[in-house]
Amino acid sequence: MNPAFLLPLLFPLIFGGIWLLVVTIVGAVSGWRRLEREFPDREDVVVETYRGASAIMGGNAQLNNVLTVIACRGGMRVALSPFVGPGRKPFFVPWEQIAVGRRRLLFETLAVLELGSPPRGRMQIRLKLADKLSAVAQGRWSERP
Repeated sequence: MNPAFLLPLLFPLIFGGIWLLVVTIVGAVSGWRRLEREFPDREDVVVETYRGASAIMGGNAQLNNVLTVIACRGGMRVALSPFVGPGRKPFFVPWEQIAVGRRRLLFETLAVLELGSPPRGRMQIRLKLADKLSAVAQGRWSERP
């Protein structure tokens, strides 16, 4: 049998294996599994939903345009696109468990969200999204100077 004939048949398996390896590494570097355990998802009244959000999580894992951030009355729910994070569950962090600071990068300032007390995870998001979340939190958004 001609090896060139097998390549189109093997490509989906090879691509799938590489994709699974990459999303597993990103999941580990971002600390997503730990956040799932520390902040299990729960029911709450949804106020606003922000799809296609981006964040830098954990050890500098860049999650660009693959997050859904849901502002609820009691806290923030974060979900990962199933294509990028198969098997990853959303996590829910109460507003009182989020401490917010700011970090200047080259061309923009990011809001740094420390999740938990003591911190069990970190998310860096754009200020525009942070301002929207702060408005929903209604005074329960703890921003450090």
